[in-house]
Amino acid sequence: VALERLGKLKEAREEYEAAVRLRPGWAEALNNLGVVQHSLGDDRAAEKTLRDALRSGPGSAKALNNLGVVLAGQGKREEAARAYRDAAKSDPRYGQAVSNLAALLEQDGKPTEAIDELRRLIRMEPANAEARLRIAAILLSLENPAEATEQYSAVLAASPANIAALQGL
Repeated sequence: VALERLGKLKEAREEYEAAVRLRPGWAEALNNLGVVQHSLGDDRAAEKTLRDALRSGPGSAKALNNLGVVLAGQGKREEAARAYRDAAKSDPRYGQAVSNLAALLEQDGKPTEAIDELRRLIRMEPANAEARLRIAAILLSLENPAEATEQYSAVLAASPANIAALQGL
């Protein structure tokens, strides 16, 4: 993990590969290897590795979310959405999967569904200003400035100096 954070992705990949050789089926190492493979641009290998991680550790919210990221990057939008939903179902507190699902839905031209997911994220993480700002932006695109203003105001109530919320008003 430290090598990843230092940006030494090739070295990180080698270490994760060594870990998997020493302990085949280690779900966490496979998940991390898949993330590094994706970061290196090898999405086919990343998808295979993440699916291996899920066979070793079924229901891992992180591996499901990471698989969703890889699938979305490959244009496999329906599979990506399913992976994000499965991740959120596997761990109802895992907001990253809900956030990724909302982004995917928004990109796919489903703003109402994206807003629903972002509202779910806010129920999970009430202090998540970014989710409220994303809702506000979508609402503005849907010509609903009154509800967008409510979202900006909620952000400002918690963080009066939030520049994005101030600019949105």
